[in-house]
Amino acid sequence: MTADAEITALAERNDAKVQGGAVVGWWSLEELIIPDPLLRFVSDENRRPGNLKTLIASCFKAWDTMNPGNAAQFYAKDPKLVFFDLGPLKFDGWSEFSEGAKKTFDSMLSRNLEMRDDFRATRRGNVAWVTVTFRLSGRLKNGKRLGTEGRYTAILEKTGDRWLIVHDHWSAPLS
Repeated sequence: MTADAEITALAERNDAKVQGGAVVGWWSLEELIIPDPLLRFVSDENRRPGNLKTLIASCFKAWDTMNPGNAAQFYAKDPKLVFFDLGPLKFDGWSEFSEGAKKTFDSMLSRNLEMRDDFRATRRGNVAWVTVTFRLSGRLKNGKRLGTEGRYTAILEKTGDRWLIVHDHWSAPLS
């Protein structure tokens, strides 16, 4: 199945509402390009270009397709970058992160990342960092339901006219 077909299938299966208000203020219209196929996952009030919340919401929905190739466009590809996921502990570079995600998705039938309403973004020049809590739900191939609350932090760097994630950290409380 192609990436566009997977995105279309998800859109038909789930209305993918994004909760909370848009973060607006510092960004001009040309500072951020959101790929058109992923905009259908973002509510109308969050489609404003230049909105880092829109970017992260689109990234979350790309991960919900369970195809790392759909999320790749949001990430810088330098092999020295470090990404922390819920498991295992650490990935060095996008390639390792992508392969690790594929292994995780092999055990899943479905997943849904829901951003909570506590999104925060801070920008200093060509660097920005964002934080948000989320609810992850879904179903595993063994029939068990998946559900956890978690935290997400990302550092983004403006490269040319695009913001790319250069580090992200997914975590869940121990209890």
